[in-house]
Amino acid sequence: MRACTRCGEVKPLEAFPPVRRGEPKLQTWCRECFAEANARNYRKNHERERARIYKYIARRRAEVGQKIIEYLREHPCVDCGERDIVVLEFDHIGDKVADVSAYAGAGAHGRASKPRSKNARCGARTAIGEKRASDLRAAGPPLLSHGLDEGLFHHRSS
Repeated sequence: MRACTRCGEVKPLEAFPPVRRGEPKLQTWCRECFAEANARNYRKNHERERARIYKYIARRRAEVGQKIIEYLREHPCVDCGERDIVVLEFDHIGDKVADVSAYAGAGAHGRASKPRSKNARCGARTAIGEKRASDLRAAGPPLLSHGLDEGLFHHRSS
């Protein structure tokens, strides 16, 4: 328990945000006081804050877009080895966590850790390779048990 230096109320430690994400040191104001002060500041400086947020979102989208391009350049098609990023798509492996397109457009809501965790579950495939792999996964175990596997569905580049 500690007292907020703004409102003076004694509150549990969970009511105080960290100084920086992931660090143990806590702010001296409680979350409620921060929310109130931030809302008042936003109302008072609405246009400036709106411009700042839009600028931040545009910058984040550009950063994420660059990370996606870098990933595709480093990871050719898992089926045929195609390296042209124009024809490559992400293909999730295992349980799907999120759409890469949603991450790319997230802007302020995107987190730097998302592409790593998502990419760890993704392979790059050409559109035809992704379609074949999806069809094979949809067919399920009976098709696989008859000796039909992704090896028969490899895309051959010309």
